[in-house]
Amino acid sequence: MQRPGDQQDPQEQQHQEIALIVNPVNDAPAITAIPTSHEILLNPSGSTASSFSLTVDIGPANENSQQVQLICTNSNPTRLSVDCSQTRTGDGTLTIQLSATAGLDTSSVVTVKLKDNGGGADESTVATVNVSVTDAVVLAAIATDTTNYNIYSQAVSQYSGAVASSSRTFVVTVNSGIKVSSADPAVPAMRTGSLSSGARVRLINNGWIVGAFGAGGLPAAGATGAQRMGQHGGTALKIDDIYAQVTVLNNGMIYGGGGGGGRGGTDNTDVGAGGNGGAGEGPSSAALSGTVGANTGGAGGAFATSLVAGTTPAGDYSPSNGIAATHGSAGQGGSSCLIGSGLGNNPGEAYFGRGGFGAGFGGGAGACSTKFGGGGGGGHFGGGGGSGGLADLNDGGNVNTDTNGYNGGNGGAAIEVPTSVAVPADIAIEIIPGGSSQIAGCVWNDISGVYLSNVVSDTDINSRVLSYSSTVSQSVNAPSSLKIWSNGRGKAYR
Repeated sequence: MQRPGDQQDPQEQQHQEIALIVNPVNDAPAITAIPTSHEILLNPSGSTASSFSLTVDIGPANENSQQVQLICTNSNPTRLSVDCSQTRTGDGTLTIQLSATAGLDTSSVVTVKLKDNGGGADESTVATVNVSVTDAVVLAAIATDTTNYNIYSQAVSQYSGAVASSSRTFVVTVNSGIKVSSADPAVPAMRTGSLSSGARVRLINNGWIVGAFGAGGLPAAGATGAQRMGQHGGTALKIDDIYAQVTVLNNGMIYGGGGGGGRGGTDNTDVGAGGNGGAGEGPSSAALSGTVGANTGGAGGAFATSLVAGTTPAGDYSPSNGIAATHGSAGQGGSSCLIGSGLGNNPGEAYFGRGGFGAGFGGGAGACSTKFGGGGGGGHFGGGGGSGGLADLNDGGNVNTDTNGYNGGNGGAAIEVPTSVAVPADIAIEIIPGGSSQIAGCVWNDISGVYLSNVVSDTDINSRVLSYSSTVSQSVNAPSSLKIWSNGRGKAYR
């Protein structure tokens, strides 16, 4: 028995259990994904609905049954209504509905936060979304192959003349795999048309916009001088006026047509024919070689291809990607030889044709001959056609003066601008290239990897001197010394 004052044996000590109750504390919900900006393209005829979504993390697993709601503010309730009434239980997405009234461009700052029903820390941090409201004319997306698309005419057809003449943002989309083209090099594949100078244009190109090919020079004896020359390639996109802004979001191809090769020179009284110039690259066909001159005359120049490189003689156009025919030269549209005493006439007695040029791949020149020169080859997208080869003038009293090989056509413009534009700063154009963007024209060419940086003696085809630079590390919007060039059809920006 334990007496008072005796120590208790530790083995006989009593144990007591203490219960600790831990009450759960609510974790605040979180917005894990939300856009920082959102654009609404207004419908000219009334209010325009739009929406954006956000991703919700309600918290740990034991809170998955909680309900979460949205709390929003809107800095511009006069023009924009914001519906944040949607709720959900647990993790997932919530959508905020917007509605903007018609009118001029405006904007709003919308703030968003989450609140759950768990009590305590029940609100997320605030997210901010900058909403821009653009007074736009959204044209139906181009979903089938189309020729000679006119933005103004489409706005008249789809909306009204008043809308088409307004200073809104005109939005045009070319769907993936769709081709907008032209069969006539004098008519662009796509143009802005008669839009107001205060308008803005936004082109979203996911397909092809391709100018028409330039035809080769005709070989028939009755063809006029102009018909004997290779045609210039056609324009892909023509900007008809100096607008408030032109934005090209390019995820596809914008290609000027290739220039046609010139006709070969002839002998005797032109009853025969020099070789036919080959057509340039176009929307539906590859560039063609020039044909051989009559009576086993000079060989035709080869068509240009981005896969084969040629050489350019001193003083000719550079860089060169044509194929040189015998006695001919390759180049940015090759120029034919000058027949000298070795072929029976005096140096300088016959004229020689010049190849057209551009930043694309040029066709080879037709070969020279004592009979009939070969036709020049056609140019690749944005490249000039080769010239026709010469024939021999001095053949025993022949007085025919049609011995010269005719000029090849210049490459077409990817983007053509008004003639009043002298430098890029004269017109507000922004090009935003996507991962699949390719622009190929007479000034800028992603395929050949060059852009035209300068032209000297532009009005004298025989004294013209061209300078090219690499497109590597160059901004498509502001390459150094970019040349705005009159390529025979208009002012080429690209």
